[in-house]
Amino acid sequence: MFIKVLNWTHRWIGLLVFAQVLLWSIGGLLMAGLSFGDLYRDPPPAPLPVTGATLSPEVLAQRLQGLAPGSQLVGIRVRNVGGELAYQLDHAKGAPLLLNNQGQPMSPISSALAERVAQLGYTGTGTVTKTELLPTSTGNYVSAQPIYRVTFADAQKTEIYVDPNTGSLLARRKALWAVYNRMWEFHLMKYTPSPAVNKVLLLVFAVLNALVALTGFAKFFRWGYRLRPVAKATGE
Repeated sequence: MFIKVLNWTHRWIGLLVFAQVLLWSIGGLLMAGLSFGDLYRDPPPAPLPVTGATLSPEVLAQRLQGLAPGSQLVGIRVRNVGGELAYQLDHAKGAPLLLNNQGQPMSPISSALAERVAQLGYTGTGTVTKTELLPTSTGNYVSAQPIYRVTFADAQKTEIYVDPNTGSLLARRKALWAVYNRMWEFHLMKYTPSPAVNKVLLLVFAVLNALVALTGFAKFFRWGYRLRPVAKATGE
């Protein structure tokens, strides 16, 4: 009975562990073979046209009260957004607000400005083929909020995602990024949105893997024990 349980445990639990090990191996090979390093290389930063900055913090705070009454200003940033000087107002009642040098709202930014932001953050040689405002995004970049996707005509079909509210470049992606990211999730065993559940799954597979190793260890010595009488009978 012990031998039957040993064989069953090693065979079927080993098959389950093998499936995960296979995913780890395939994912590792894919991640080693695909190169996405250029997505993290930023082009030289464009100079900020500071000579055009004319609005004081007091004026910007007043502008905020007109756009978001009762909200408290918590931060001001002077930025280069697609080649234009802009003021980003961070406040306590929602998404940051973007103002131009005349103090007029820029949020949400236009598709033309989003395209310029993407071009300034692009390190390849392709040209823009499409700029679209998506209500939500899945696949290469996940967002529950509206987001601009700018697609370039290059070998990897590079996509750049831009925040409509702030004009910030959020991510660079390639056509195979979704596959790469999925394999990375398989590699880390991120099978559910819950980190706690994923941690439990990882612990379960660690225990199963140890169980398969121990039963294989036991089977090895049992196999060796059965060979020794045969070797004596043949005179070896």
